[in-house]
Amino acid sequence: MPPTTEEGWLTTNDGARLYTKTWKTSSGKEMGAGLDWHAGVMDFTPNVLHQALLIHSRSSLLDHCNTYSQLFNTLTTHHNLQIHAFDQRGWGRSVHQPSERGLSGPTTQVLTDLHDFVLHTLTQHASTNPPPLFLMGSSMGGQIALHYCLYTLRTTTIRNRPQFAGLLLQAPFVALAPESAPGWLTVKAGKMAAKLMPSKQMAQKMDPSFMCRDPAVCKEWNDDHCVTTRALSTGAYVRSLTNELPCPVWLAHGSGDRVTSVKASQRLYDCLSVQGGDRMMRVFDGAYHKLDREPNGVGEEFAREAGEWIERRARGERGALDREGRKILNAERLAASDSEHPAMEGFELVEVTSAATEAEIEQLVRVVQEAVFDDPVMGTRLIGLSDEKKTEWARRYWLSAHIHNSHMRVYGVRDLETEEFVAYTVLSCPVTPTPEDADAAKARLQEMLESLPPRGADFVKYLYADGTPMSHRLDYDATKHFHKRSTQVLPSYQRRGLGTWMTRHCNAVADEAGQPTFVLARPKAAKMLETTGFVLGETKMFESSKYGWHEDAEIRVYRRDPHAVGPAS
Repeated sequence: MPPTTEEGWLTTNDGARLYTKTWKTSSGKEMGAGLDWHAGVMDFTPNVLHQALLIHSRSSLLDHCNTYSQLFNTLTTHHNLQIHAFDQRGWGRSVHQPSERGLSGPTTQVLTDLHDFVLHTLTQHASTNPPPLFLMGSSMGGQIALHYCLYTLRTTTIRNRPQFAGLLLQAPFVALAPESAPGWLTVKAGKMAAKLMPSKQMAQKMDPSFMCRDPAVCKEWNDDHCVTTRALSTGAYVRSLTNELPCPVWLAHGSGDRVTSVKASQRLYDCLSVQGGDRMMRVFDGAYHKLDREPNGVGEEFAREAGEWIERRARGERGALDREGRKILNAERLAASDSEHPAMEGFELVEVTSAATEAEIEQLVRVVQEAVFDDPVMGTRLIGLSDEKKTEWARRYWLSAHIHNSHMRVYGVRDLETEEFVAYTVLSCPVTPTPEDADAAKARLQEMLESLPPRGADFVKYLYADGTPMSHRLDYDATKHFHKRSTQVLPSYQRRGLGTWMTRHCNAVADEAGQPTFVLARPKAAKMLETTGFVLGETKMFESSKYGWHEDAEIRVYRRDPHAVGPAS
């Protein structure tokens, strides 16, 4: 069910009235202190997870806390977060007359307003055992959130800042991207004007198309963008704050961001130290500035990774939960699962992202080695390679190609007793490739071919000799449809229903989008696919025996329409 919301007002010490809004779970359960997105605040309790506090970004008059409703709904519904947000003075609904627009005040005022809102949030959740709080910030809000955590370590004006369990930064304004940065003359003039007219704003026009790869989102973006002269200087100030953060940090940025600089974020991340070393930077390949609204599943992936990061830290874990923690979580999921999407006792299904540890990658490589290398389609291309070379190939051209691809989702099944992955599947989501994407794909294919022995490379060329992939002959459209790329289970774990479990999970993703799913499969997968709603479309034999394998390979292409069920379901 969708979350419920509450609106309100916070009156500051100097009489300013700031608009506030809270997103709560529809169950109505009390949650702790909250998540504030621009500078978000969230809490965590054993029954209902967390909260966050939000500072909205100051890069647009339209960019107020309500523009993040889609993200907040996801975090609240799927990760049990309670989110508290507010519009800064001079922005959104905190503007009460036209003359106030954009006038957020000096840096000290901005930080004081945020601090007052944090304390205001805490008073709503008074408890002898307060829940963990998380601070989140997007764009300019990311700069402010970082500034608040670091500046308040050395100031005497804000002495009672609470301890945060984590800091999350989305495309923070450390520096503007070259496409959006004002010229040096504008910056110099702005600094001079700031001394003479502190309230005067300098307009810095931005191309709305820079905001997101979804044209509909760009249309929402106000064309009256402005960056105050104070904002131009605080970016440099934040870059100078390089001492230790008092809490874990997760920084996300799109590699295609043309508003704020991903390179500047990387430099900041490189020089930031965190107590205990718990820090992470996630770069979303090709994504633009508004990560939470990016199309083709990127926005959903961003929300999911942020939510999972919060959950782990709220439980006191840096990475994955320990064995007992996962057993408890799995028991909760078993109790909450329905008959259509049941969980499996003793196992957990998790998404594997680019943040996977080295140990987790090794476990998945083992699955590839034991479940795939003996298959005619895979094994034929690797004939002649040493075991070491095969392992390297599996890691680089199989797992990495999936895990680090922004439109692919990799789901793994972990055995809670051994704490190791024993199965995984890959779901390719709809994507509209750019010419650059197509060129990069061709380059990767060429690199992959060059990594194979000559006979293996010839076999791969033979597989695609007719130029029309089998799925396309069943009307597969990569810009609209889903495609399962691989489902592999360790031999010792087969016939336990793990493949079916993963397949049903992928089907639920496609059902939510209302799009069909295609898959190329070997005959042994027929029962699993047919019982989960897939229908056989075409069969083709490939003469792998001509390339050194001991038998030929039969490949089948299946299609499943949204919400289809099989005869045994």
